[in-house]
Amino acid sequence: MISGTLEILIKLQDLEHMLEELNSPEYLNILKESSGLSDEEAREKIQKSVESLKEDIKGLKETLPKDIVKKYDRLIKRYGRAVVPVVNETCLNCFSHIPTSFLTKSGELVECPNCGAFLYLPIPEKEKKS
Repeated sequence: MISGTLEILIKLQDLEHMLEELNSPEYLNILKESSGLSDEEAREKIQKSVESLKEDIKGLKETLPKDIVKKYDRLIKRYGRAVVPVVNETCLNCFSHIPTSFLTKSGELVECPNCGAFLYLPIPEKEKKS
């Protein structure tokens, strides 16, 4: 089971990536071509979406402890992501081996001992079946 904090961090990271995409020049061109909007109309529509996403991000950050938000922001700035999966006992941010003792902390907020990223741990088989 995913902890509530980790779930919020995943949502937050997704919103941050959406915001990044909205601010890209490619998105403006795609929007203009697909919708037939003028440059000004497309920019206005994007700006409304950006403002909405920023409000959602702010709201999610307010639900988290300040130390978690500070660490999250630092990780996003440094790596471009703060929450990463663990595959084959490996952090997919820094590709370091994660000790087994960390992998048994299901439901807890776990950080990579090397890079500090918040880890999204695999769901143990026994929990998948229930």
